[in-house]
Amino acid sequence: MIWQEVSSTNCPGWPADSVPGREYSPRDVYGSYTNGNGNYYFKICLKLVSVPSIPAEVNFISLQGNLIQEISSNSFSGRSSLKTIDLDHNKIRNLPAQAFSNLPSIEWIDLENNQISTLHVEVFQGLSSMKRLWLGENPISTLHVGLFQGLSSMEKLGLNVNQISTLPYGVFSGLNNLQQLHLQSNQLTTLPSGVFSDLTKLEELSLRDNRLSSLPADVFTPLTSLKKLWLYGNELSTLHAGMFNGNSLLEELSLNDNRLSSLPADVFTPLTSLKKLWLHGNELSTLHAGMFNANSKIEELYLQRNKLTQLPAGIFKLPALNTLWLHDNTLTSVPLEVFDKTAYHGGHPAQLVFSLAGNPLQCDLDFCWVKTAEKEGWLAWYIGTSTGTVYGPQCSVIEAPWPDCPPSG
Repeated sequence: MIWQEVSSTNCPGWPADSVPGREYSPRDVYGSYTNGNGNYYFKICLKLVSVPSIPAEVNFISLQGNLIQEISSNSFSGRSSLKTIDLDHNKIRNLPAQAFSNLPSIEWIDLENNQISTLHVEVFQGLSSMKRLWLGENPISTLHVGLFQGLSSMEKLGLNVNQISTLPYGVFSGLNNLQQLHLQSNQLTTLPSGVFSDLTKLEELSLRDNRLSSLPADVFTPLTSLKKLWLYGNELSTLHAGMFNGNSLLEELSLNDNRLSSLPADVFTPLTSLKKLWLHGNELSTLHAGMFNANSKIEELYLQRNKLTQLPAGIFKLPALNTLWLHDNTLTSVPLEVFDKTAYHGGHPAQLVFSLAGNPLQCDLDFCWVKTAEKEGWLAWYIGTSTGTVYGPQCSVIEAPWPDCPPSG
């Protein structure tokens, strides 16, 4: 039997050295893509409508980019050596309860970009060796408690771009080794307290682009290993003061493009490892003095597109800060006292990339420190990568001696 590739462009992920129209024998299909460890690959891209017969010795099978609509209970059954099943970009609507039974070596299943709307609660049972499961870009609306039961080896779980509106308490129970959880671009409006209680090894959590309007005060507390948390593109208007208790390892936090009008003074205090903080695109009018004092490792801080009118003294005295965006606020002045100038003289990071465009700034003698900082080399204006726009100060009021600031600043 011979399989023939239709075209490399119609077969996502086909090896770069493949030749459109080349004929592959069964041995070619899985034998020519060994990885040096004795693993055999089996890949077909023929616009198949069903799963073909698979050689017993195959370790990796890719059927992505076909037209497969159904998976039977014996499509993969008995393939004891099978480690990876890639069914991305097909037309699968339903999965029987035993679709992946008797696969003791399976580590990775990719079901992204299909038409799956429901998942039988037992469809993944017994897959104790599975480490990655991709279910993104389907119309899945409901996750049943017990769906991930027994998947104790799972490290990465993708549920992004579905239609999930609720997460039942206990749905992630048993995923004690999970490191990445992708829930972005769903329809979540709230999260139950304790929904992440078993995920003590989770390092990355994406909840961006949902409809979250509020969060329980302790919802992230169990996530003691968390390093990246994405919450942008929701409808959050408030954060609880103890929201991030227990997240001392968090390095990246995105809260941009929500509806936050104020922040508790100590909301970021537990985040002693924080390096990047996105707060832009909210409705913040004030920042509390000292609210970033515990975040001495912050390198990048994004506050553009808010409603800030003034900045408290010392607010940006952060020794590692190298990027600060404040454009498109309502600031009339930015005093030198808000920065830790000493951090930019012979130490790290040595230079601050700054943006101030779109503020009604009053450029007067008190603002001359900006020109001095430019001459001293510790301040540089952010330049838009696509437009080349310089995000420097745009003065709404110019008072002498701003055009000719004295050398001392």
